[in-house]
Amino acid sequence: MQLQYHSDRKGLGPFVRGLVTTASTEFFRTEVIVNQISATDDGNIVFEVINKSIDPNSDAFEKVKTPFTDSSLSTSPGSLFFSVETLCEAFPFHFIFKRNFRIIEMGNSLKRFVMKDSIVVNKANKIMFSDMFIITKPIIELNFETILVFSNHLFLLTAREEYVKDKKKSNSANKIRSYTLSPERTVAHPRLLLKGQMISLPAFDSILFLGSPKIEEIEEMMQLDLTITDFPVYEANGRHIMFRAIRNNDQDVINKIDKAANHLKIVEKKLRGEIAKNHKILNEIFPAKIARILCQSIKVDAENFEAVTCLYSDIVNFTAMCSSPVMKAIDIIRLLNRLYIQFDNQTNYYGTFKVETVGDAYIVISGVPEPVEDHADRIVEMGLAMVHVTRTIFSPTDGKHIEMRIGIHSGSCMAGLSMPRYAVFGNTITLANKMEFAGPPGMVHISEATKNALKKDKYYFLYEEYHEDHLVVENNLNMSGGLFKSPTNSPIHEQKKAINRNIAMNVLNSFPSMSAQQQQQQQQQQLKAAKMGRVIKRQTGTEFTVPR
Repeated sequence: MQLQYHSDRKGLGPFVRGLVTTASTEFFRTEVIVNQISATDDGNIVFEVINKSIDPNSDAFEKVKTPFTDSSLSTSPGSLFFSVETLCEAFPFHFIFKRNFRIIEMGNSLKRFVMKDSIVVNKANKIMFSDMFIITKPIIELNFETILVFSNHLFLLTAREEYVKDKKKSNSANKIRSYTLSPERTVAHPRLLLKGQMISLPAFDSILFLGSPKIEEIEEMMQLDLTITDFPVYEANGRHIMFRAIRNNDQDVINKIDKAANHLKIVEKKLRGEIAKNHKILNEIFPAKIARILCQSIKVDAENFEAVTCLYSDIVNFTAMCSSPVMKAIDIIRLLNRLYIQFDNQTNYYGTFKVETVGDAYIVISGVPEPVEDHADRIVEMGLAMVHVTRTIFSPTDGKHIEMRIGIHSGSCMAGLSMPRYAVFGNTITLANKMEFAGPPGMVHISEATKNALKKDKYYFLYEEYHEDHLVVENNLNMSGGLFKSPTNSPIHEQKKAINRNIAMNVLNSFPSMSAQQQQQQQQQQLKAAKMGRVIKRQTGTEFTVPR
């Protein structure tokens, strides 16, 4: 057997000899001898491969050296074991043309591309080579002898548009399949290209073109309405194109899935951020219990609470302070900001709920939405703390610390959602507002109901001198700021009565220095407080009236 090898690289002949010897032994279990017969300067090398098991001097060796075609193959057309129809099916894009370039036979797939009108393109009812194809490669003249000279070259034929069907327009099935083509990958006006070789048929004075479509992308196949069956069985290009298209399509799907997954992660991250913001806003607007219920998308119904305590407060002379010519809007905002930040801290400390702030009014309630037994104690202690806070905040107009009116009342109320806040309603809330309105500056004005609702045993009460029914609850600073309760007949009570008597006398003695109008206003205020009821008083001098 002769083996022809060609390579532009020099020095690979021994490598080929060893490769053939090893392959014969490993794959065919046959030991062979590889001899180099000839070699040319352009890289062509001819090897002779001889089986070691055959004696070179025997008749069997001579039989092996006899060409297989000479001994067993026939060149007669009558010896063919298949018909012309089978040939046209096996080679769907072949055609045979005579010396005058008349096409006398073509494959089945090629017939589908030829327009019916081209069959009668001339009176002789002939289909000519030049009417259907243009030789693109090699660049030669359309001459029979010239084609035979270049028969060892690869031929590339381009079909003429006017004699080839536009399958994209004529085939509705192709329209259905072409929906997967993206606009950027669609080939405009595809033309059929055939690549193959010219084989001489001297017995018939003809040339056989044996080839297949030259396709690079699946889009070209779909636009030309080609399938894998249109390619010859020996041509793997169609299958490679399909496999590559499937792989690319799978990769596109994977990329889209990855892109969608990444986009989903981004959206999920943003969603978690928005949910966190919503939860934060809900926790700032509503009580923690209501915020948790709203986060679970559960409807919150209005509830009736039997035992709650409400506190109303406002800043004394706040309207006059805002209208002062030396007062700027930013100063008011800063003052309220410093004040309400400390009040908010107090609500967290005492476990109360800030209902709302309207201007200088600060409204707090306890016992809503979670009932507690010491709701009155929490509000009273917070009211005392708020008065203490006001002594650290100074007015920008006169440099003095601000004063607040604080009113407290206990009772029942309704509470529920009144978007966008958690609102409380009822007579208790109204009375607490009136308590604040009627209270003197710097005093925590509590009602009899609030006094009766106090649970902690750390308060003591003193009667005001000018009215026996007025009680004074005082913060004893000697007890580390704690409050305690003692009987009204204790020695401490008598001592406190004397202190209050002196305070009342000092107030009366200050009347002459006042104008008549100021004296009248203070008397009316004292009388109004006396009618309302009870007073809570700090040892520092701050008094808190408590209505009965």
